[in-house]
Amino acid sequence: DCIELTEVKFEEGIKLETLGKGAFYDCRKLASIIIPSNLKSIEEDTFNNCYSLKSVVFEDGIQLETIGNEAFEDCYSLLSIVIPASVTSIGEDAFAYDVRLYEIYNLSSLNIEIGSEDNGNLGYYAMYIYTSLDAESKIITDENGYVYIIDEDDNYNLIHYNGTSKDITLPNEINGHTYNIYDNAFYYTKITSVVIPNNVASIGEYVFAYCYNLTCVVLPESISSIGEYAFYDCEMLLEVYNLSELQIELGSSDNGYVGYYAKY
Repeated sequence: DCIELTEVKFEEGIKLETLGKGAFYDCRKLASIIIPSNLKSIEEDTFNNCYSLKSVVFEDGIQLETIGNEAFEDCYSLLSIVIPASVTSIGEDAFAYDVRLYEIYNLSSLNIEIGSEDNGNLGYYAMYIYTSLDAESKIITDENGYVYIIDEDDNYNLIHYNGTSKDITLPNEINGHTYNIYDNAFYYTKITSVVIPNNVASIGEYVFAYCYNLTCVVLPESISSIGEYAFYDCEMLLEVYNLSELQIELGSSDNGYVGYYAKY
């Protein structure tokens, strides 16, 4: 519950074999951590609810064998992770609700599959699972903190925002490519308004879900579909500028709940 903790460093040569149960539980601002090589176990709930955690790096020669139950649950800023070769077990729900964990480098002998709830839900949201560090990442971050992933059809998908602005106007393109807004892209972020450019055709599921501060959204002409629960529980969403052909109605749960709370 050290909710202001942002950084943890372990001194070189530290003799640390275990990160105990709940050691960093609810450290909401912890953004990155480097795990020392002699660590053998990450126990239950160690990083649970560390929802700002973007980077987990294991030192070369890591001896890690076990990742406990719910160890990284609700780490929904985590986009990519390397599972070391030494890992032999991953506990129940160890990576549950890590809704943006799209790339996994699995160096272990565990069978990690896309969409599977096995091995702690590690592969449940994955787009890519690699078995070698030589595989090139498909994740791109632009200069404004917008994060994209290139899917197997070479389409660009906006998956996250690492910037600091709360009133945002999304970019028209990325590297000369149009893009769609992928599932969970702004899930549980603190943005207050969003303008979506006319190139975007679709908004995925849960994209703005639990954005409790979101008050205004602009939907362009190009939007043809909004996924389920895209604006779920956005209880402050008062104004919707609908320039699309979608039928948005006040109080309706259709089109991802976008009109459910709206007054205008």
